[in-house]
This record gives sequence, C-alpha cells and structure tokens, in this order.
Amino acid sequence: MEEREKPKRKRRKVRGVFLKPGKEAGIWWIRWWCNYGHRHEERIGPRHVAEAEVEKRRVAVKTEDYCLTRAREQKRREKPTLFGDAATRYLAWAEEQRPRSYTFREKALKHLKAAFGDKALTNIFRADVESYQTRRRDEGAAGGTVNRERAVLSHLFSKAIAWGLARGNPVTGSDRQKEADEKPRPLMPDEESRLFSVLPAHYKPFVTLALHTGLRLGEIRSQAWRDIDLPGATLRVTQPKIGEG
Repeated sequence: MEEREKPKRKRRKVRGVFLKPGKEAGIWWIRWWCNYGHRHEERIGPRHVAEAEVEKRRVAVKTEDYCLTRAREQKRREKPTLFGDAATRYLAWAEEQRPRSYTFREKALKHLKAAFGDKALTNIFRADVESYQTRRRDEGAAGGTVNRERAVLSHLFSKAIAWGLARGNPVTGSDRQKEADEKPRPLMPDEESRLFSVLPAHYKPFVTLALHTGLRLGEIRSQAWRDIDLPGATLRVTQPKIGEG
C-alpha cells in the first residue's frame, strides 16, 4: 500500500512581522510597542530572524522596560555623532535623493567640514555658526556664498534630527548675510573662451543660448517650439523671471 505524502503544514504567522510594500524583496520588518506608547518599526532581514527578534523585543519590554527610542538616545549620548560623519551620510542621501544639487551641496560642505568636521553635532551652537559666517566673510567669501553654505548646514541638521543624530538646529536664529545687489554683466571674450575650453560638449549649446539671450536656466527649460521663430530669428520668453533685468 502506497504511503501518501503528508501535506506541508502552513507556517504560523507571527504577529508584528511583515513585509513593506515596494521595499526590498525578502526583507522582513518587525513592529512592536513599548510601555511608553511608542510604536517601533525595525528593518531586520530574513523572516526567521525577524520572528525571533520581535519576540526578544516583547520580552525586553516586559522585563527591562525597553524602549528603542530611549535606547538610541542613550547610545547617541554615549557616542555622539561627529559633524564629518553626518556630512558623509548627508552627501550619500543627496546623491540618491537630490542628484541635481549634489555638486552644490558637496562644494558647501568642503568649507563646513573644515570648520566643524571633528566636532560632535551636539557641541555645535548658534555662536559657532555665527563665528563661521564671520570668518568666511573675512576670508573674502561673498554674502550669497555664505548664505548658501548656511542653508546647506541648516538642512544637514534638519536631516540629522530626523535620523536621531541631533536634538536641535544651531542655525536657527542666526542671521543671514547681506548680499550685494550686483547687476549681471556680459562675459568678456577671453572669459568666454576660458569657459568653453573646460565646458563639456553637451552643455555648449545651452550655454551659447544663455550667453546670447541672457536667459536663465529655468527660463531656457520652459521654452517650447512655439516660442521659436527660425525665419525671423526671434525667441519669445514665455516665463521670464519677474523683477530682474
């Protein structure tokens, strides 16, 4: 008499273990609550590891009054994050999430890391930010340049707060630098030649158009074929930047 193959038992579903829609395939998360009413979510990995971890967390809540938020805060106090490390993480975030402005942020952070790189985020205060701005102006940096570096610094701290690496933003309350109201001027022929000598080939048509029309990048991007009259050699600007000549 043939033996029938026993049907496989359906795996028991463990409460608090789940996959996130749209996230990495096969990466399991856990969700649990602590005694302080916080809902915690952690990215774990394989399902069997996640099932074991969620049970460990529930036991720790009962026996140790465990809270992930408090544990992370304690860890942060014991080993504060250095500005240089936060800047590295910030640039990695910018490269993935804000690629078009990555170079701008990287350039600003070169100066910021030179000033704050070896300092803990928690040891940077508004007075330090104001001193930095004064020093940069004394070095010859324009007010607009200092303001852009200040904006990057402020955004870095905003992200650090969201990541649980900092508690406050020292840029808050500091004053922006006065920017000179300088009128734009056309490039001299030798300046234009130097620019085109280092400009990648695929940028040259756009830069040529900008030089001969005075259009900004946003204005060039908003142009459509209907705005161009080739026989008449004219270009109609449909979305000019208001208030500036």
